[in-house]
Amino acid sequence: MPTKELKVDASTENYKIVASRESESPQRYRIELNNNYSEKEDWPNILTFCYNSISLFWAKWKLPFNYAASSNRKDKSSFSIGFVTVLLVVTFLTLLQNALSNTSIIFLHIAEQTVGQIDMLMTPSDLSTFLNFTFIEEATKLRAQGSSPRWVLYGEIEKDNNFVERSTNPTKEMKIDRVSMAFLFMDSEKERQAGLGVEWPFETLGEDEILVSSSSLRAIDLQPNVGQRVKMSVDLNSLFQDNGIQTGPLSNSTNNSRNNLDSFLNSIIPEQNITRTIDASDLIDATRLFPNLTRIIGIDNSTQSRFNVTVNSKVLIQNLLQTIDENPWLLIVNSTFTVVGSLDGTYSKVPTALGNYAVFEKIVLKKIMISFISSLSSNNLLEPILNNLYTEIKNLEIDQFAMSVCVIFKDRLSAYMKSTTERKKDFILLTNSIVGSLGDDFDATFSLPLNTALQTSSFISILLDEVLFAVVVVLSMLAVILIYSLLLADIQEKTFEFGMLRTLGLNKNNLLRLLTIQSFYFSLPAILTGIYICYVIYVPLSYVLSNMTFTEIRPYLTFGALILGVSLGIILPFVGSIIPVRRALTKTLRDALDIYHNVVFDTTVSIKRLQDIGVSIIQTLFALFLVVIGILVYYVVPLSFIFNLLSMFFRVLTIILLCLVIGQILMVSSIQPFLERSILSVILYWGSDRILKDVVLKNLQSHRPRNRKTSLMFVICLAYVLFAATMFTMQANSLSDNQSWFAGADIVVTGGTMNNPLPDTALRSYLNTVLVKYNNSSRCIVEDYSFATVPLNSLKNLDDLTIIDNLYFNEVTVSVMALEENYLDVSFNSYYMVEKVRPELNFQTTGSGKINFLPSLNTNLSLELTEPPSLVYSGQYAPYDENRLPSNTSKAYLSGVPIAISNSLYENYYFGVDSMVRLIFYFRDMNRQYITHEIPSLPIILLKKLSGFPSISRLVRNRTPLFISLDMYKKILEYSDRLMMPEKPTKISYSRLFIKVKQSVSDFQIEGLVNDINGIVNSDAFNVVNLKADIAATKTASDLIMMFFYVVSFIGMIFCFFVLWLSFTANIRENVWEFGVLRAIGLQVMKLYIYEAVTIVISCIIQGFVIGCVTAIALTLQFNLFTEMPFAFYMNVPLFVVLILFSLVVSCLGAYLPAAEIKDKPVAFVIKGLK
Repeated sequence: MPTKELKVDASTENYKIVASRESESPQRYRIELNNNYSEKEDWPNILTFCYNSISLFWAKWKLPFNYAASSNRKDKSSFSIGFVTVLLVVTFLTLLQNALSNTSIIFLHIAEQTVGQIDMLMTPSDLSTFLNFTFIEEATKLRAQGSSPRWVLYGEIEKDNNFVERSTNPTKEMKIDRVSMAFLFMDSEKERQAGLGVEWPFETLGEDEILVSSSSLRAIDLQPNVGQRVKMSVDLNSLFQDNGIQTGPLSNSTNNSRNNLDSFLNSIIPEQNITRTIDASDLIDATRLFPNLTRIIGIDNSTQSRFNVTVNSKVLIQNLLQTIDENPWLLIVNSTFTVVGSLDGTYSKVPTALGNYAVFEKIVLKKIMISFISSLSSNNLLEPILNNLYTEIKNLEIDQFAMSVCVIFKDRLSAYMKSTTERKKDFILLTNSIVGSLGDDFDATFSLPLNTALQTSSFISILLDEVLFAVVVVLSMLAVILIYSLLLADIQEKTFEFGMLRTLGLNKNNLLRLLTIQSFYFSLPAILTGIYICYVIYVPLSYVLSNMTFTEIRPYLTFGALILGVSLGIILPFVGSIIPVRRALTKTLRDALDIYHNVVFDTTVSIKRLQDIGVSIIQTLFALFLVVIGILVYYVVPLSFIFNLLSMFFRVLTIILLCLVIGQILMVSSIQPFLERSILSVILYWGSDRILKDVVLKNLQSHRPRNRKTSLMFVICLAYVLFAATMFTMQANSLSDNQSWFAGADIVVTGGTMNNPLPDTALRSYLNTVLVKYNNSSRCIVEDYSFATVPLNSLKNLDDLTIIDNLYFNEVTVSVMALEENYLDVSFNSYYMVEKVRPELNFQTTGSGKINFLPSLNTNLSLELTEPPSLVYSGQYAPYDENRLPSNTSKAYLSGVPIAISNSLYENYYFGVDSMVRLIFYFRDMNRQYITHEIPSLPIILLKKLSGFPSISRLVRNRTPLFISLDMYKKILEYSDRLMMPEKPTKISYSRLFIKVKQSVSDFQIEGLVNDINGIVNSDAFNVVNLKADIAATKTASDLIMMFFYVVSFIGMIFCFFVLWLSFTANIRENVWEFGVLRAIGLQVMKLYIYEAVTIVISCIIQGFVIGCVTAIALTLQFNLFTEMPFAFYMNVPLFVVLILFSLVVSCLGAYLPAAEIKDKPVAFVIKGLK
């Protein structure tokens, strides 16, 4: 044949493509390259060659395409089943993946509701009083979206018509009709420009307007937006606290605030000498504010009526500050405002730690300060200073004296959508650049409130990712089995047709192409349709999510979601078609043309010599499986801990868990026949249908190879859904129990330290007032309360505190604290467990009948603490040698201090209730010299668990809590104080407050109580825990996850229905002759197949229930090993009932529909196999 020569000019070289037919087959060509060819271009020949190549390609695939299209037109059921299968998998998993990619937005919104929409918070450091916002705004404008100054003061509000002028007595008890709260002064315009608090629904306030939290308005019975006015008492002392945060109750000034106020006044009032002629009345008026004024100007004993005096302004300022120290009520300013709105939440504007709060514009702060200056007595002597101060404050640029600055980052949403590690890296780089723009000498404290709050949600994100991974694996397995059954049934049904095609010349390659095209014929349209449906569903979901979180969410599918959906839509049909294609290709032509062929009666004889093969497939697969598991456990798990990759660690656990479930499924499949016979015997034990039992058993036996796929799908779906739902239900209840155990009571106030203890006096005053005034009324929601002290280990002059046996063999550090005697009545008794008590002591009991060991700690206190030992020799302090051994002098103790210890001290160090131990305090005195003090102690009880103290656990060996009486606690404090500051009065410091509320109280009442307490503590150093609200949030998340499993079970049941339908359709078609004979002898054939399907499904339900429950119980028991919580079995009964109903309906429909096609045909037609 002549050779066609084509020339292609590629850049600078010429190439010749020679295409010649080497045989009669139009499919074979020879291609050569010749770079010496230099003729002119011949583009038409190139196009002809390309056209011929495309034509050859289409010639190979035209027949498979046409055959698949024709086959699907004739039998639409197979196409519909495959299409729906791939459609459901692609749509659901793509939508789920896309939704989970936006869970970070939900967590971000929750965090913003907790700490406010504040990316970076700047507060003054210990060396500064205020921040210059004007400078900060200019320095950060290139790197931040915006920033805003804030001021937080503390005080009280009450109704205007009930207002009583505050007396000069700073110890006056707080009235119940007044509400303590935080006053937030802000620049609404700046915050709006920065995007801070996008949920804020209020307009800019006027100078006479105020917004108050709704719980506070309810407490004082006041309505917003009706012109009612409220009286505010604001404590300016809090303006000069460190970081703008008050460290004590109202009017409790500190040295830090005095120094800050001194610095502020000196910065705006220049030093000057004031010379004035004053009379006696001026002097009397001035001495009200300046008690030492007469001494300063030297006229103490003068009797003149007029004086010429000269006073330095700095001296007057110092005298004023001294007066304020002695009379802190002078800094309390009263004002009246109109309530124009109620604050029902934080609106992502402020942290929840503020509790009750009110909002003003920043201009009101200047108004309050001017009002404070005007309230001071003005006379001839004070006029220059007061006028100067008034003018300076009136012209003051208050932005240059901000108490805190909130910064919003640019492109913040993309940063928060990243993983924890990547987000941390981005924020480090961003904050470094911001701090660099402020300068190295900029004095402030920086924090990232939102990033810190989001760290608590990282574990939940990992958990959701693992749920998605498990669902992808399970649904993929179900889809593969379904597609496998679909193609296998299609091949078995068309065996004769394929044989005829092969007889007509269709080779195996074309048959392979045909089957491949047939499997992808329904998958490609299903992928496109699934992606489109997913997008249509996600658009309204993104709109709802955007409105809920007040975040702009673009309604598009993420790249990861598209990859997941497309890859599953392509891979699943491919994997599912491997075995059917292999079976079609391995059939001989004789078997394919046998119209009486039945796959059930296939007999395969294969004779192979093991030494010729050398490898066992089963052995190889098992070995590979063990190798993979070994790599996961011994390499990947340690690697995840080394690099702190929790996601990798939990992914390994999920894989092992799925392997565990699949292994159990394969194990119980061996008892499937026995289980089916037992269930059928029960179902057909009575009634007229019991004669069908033998026939149904024969059908079960003959159809078992095909029904095995149906059973496997049902068991996988039921086992996973029941296991996951039961585990989540048990874990959710266990999480609620752990929250209650960790908290200890309904409401808990935490955060007290030795340097900054809880304001117990103010808290007791408030709670006692509530208990006394509203006792036995609906407004009394508090049942009782109790305090816990700060551990003695927090003492500054205490290096260590240990417990040791009498032989000095076991010594371990403990955390020594004291509880009030009513603590066990306030805390949750269900988490109070005792291991062993001292038998000779008579213990009191709590209201629930359990042992109350706290009163017994006050018994047998005959040993008094001695004075510090004298270590002075020749005028020098002798240092204490920590390594010295105790002397051999005998020490006999007749009694000891009662203590309560954790049972872990007995299990690990053998400190029991039948032995004497010693508490050793390693003190230092004011000269930093060691002083060791020993207290003989007697354990009276071993605690296994105690509410509010999770460190009382067998897993905690060091610094476990140890309880002593309050009297002994105070004596040790006095001993410590005598070592450091002998003149200092000793006061017990409390770290936590536990409050028990009545069971009948509403959420609004608890919210009001929590806000009142937040207003009393007046510091973000303390945290008020509302246990009921926390548990409600956990329950909401659990309910959402349960809804997710309902959807998964529904999709799984659809797959199971399709497989059951395919199996029974194939069974009926292969046994159509038997079907006709049974009808001819008068049997109700429909009942036969329905009984068969119901028997299979019930056996699968039992297997799935056992596997799911056993696995869930095993995991919960493993979890309880760490928490030591009592085991309790919780099951999601509604979901289990729904699964049973789904399964029974699927079994009946799956058996009825295939049989209904031929049940009404004449028996003769059915026996002859005619359509």
